[in-house]
Amino acid sequence: MTTRNSERNNADWLAALGGEGSAVQETLRDLTSILRRNLSRAFRNRAGVDDAIVEDFVQEALVKITNNLNSFRGDSQFTTWATVIAVRTAMTILRRAHWKNVSLDQVALDRLEHGELRPTQEQDSQRQEAVELLYKLIENLLTSRQREAVLGSLAGVPQAILMERLGLNRNSLYKLEHDARKKLRAGLERNGICAEDVRELFHE
Repeated sequence: MTTRNSERNNADWLAALGGEGSAVQETLRDLTSILRRNLSRAFRNRAGVDDAIVEDFVQEALVKITNNLNSFRGDSQFTTWATVIAVRTAMTILRRAHWKNVSLDQVALDRLEHGELRPTQEQDSQRQEAVELLYKLIENLLTSRQREAVLGSLAGVPQAILMERLGLNRNSLYKLEHDARKKLRAGLERNGICAEDVRELFHE
């Protein structure tokens, strides 16, 4: 006998999705409908997110959900847990799309040139000189991967996106950026930029 959405408990969802045959397909169709409805509601005011994009969100989320059934602990309704995964998946896709064609150089430069604090005219001139020097050092001292890691960090690119772009895990990205910043600090200080100004440039 078929168990419908309103009648399914957590165990029913897990058993059906972990099984085989027509029961799995029917359960996947039901879960797809739930996720499609919930994601459409969650992103209804998001510019550029249409039905086709929501469908992409749903399909990628379904893969993650079915591959991680063992991680469901039963602290909430299964559909709530699945929806949380779907929303996170959608946000990751949107972030990935946002940064795909963005010029890291320009975004990083904008962030460096327009700090939150309002500098005096003299401070503004000094900061501009420091920014120009930093960019020369980034170009001259760093490898291409180090440049992308540093520019991405300065531009505010999420770590997960940088890891994906560079094909690195978290520890490797940390070491790459740490080594790059060490080179840049030394270069800035050799050119008379004090440690405090260096920390400000790196938002530390």
